[in-house]
Amino acid sequence: MSNQGSIQKPSKVSRAYDRLQEAIDRLEKAVAERPAGTGASPAVDDRTQLVSLREEVNQLRQENASLKRVNNQVSGRLDSAIARLQSAIGN
Repeated sequence: MSNQGSIQKPSKVSRAYDRLQEAIDRLEKAVAERPAGTGASPAVDDRTQLVSLREEVNQLRQENASLKRVNNQVSGRLDSAIARLQSAIGN
């Protein structure tokens, strides 16, 4: 029975300390593995990227609308040219 007394479970404080140390090690590893030049926090980087993506989407929508207008103009001109050619050849 004296053998059981020498084998003790780690205390709650000791286990909590070990878990805390492991968490700190994971955080330090994550910070070390971040790409160079990203000094801002991930939340700031995410917000910046989201704003950038929204701006890009808006720009692409404007470009799409512009291209639709050009497409409609070209389509109208082609229809007109085709009608003149058909008239010239007697169709």
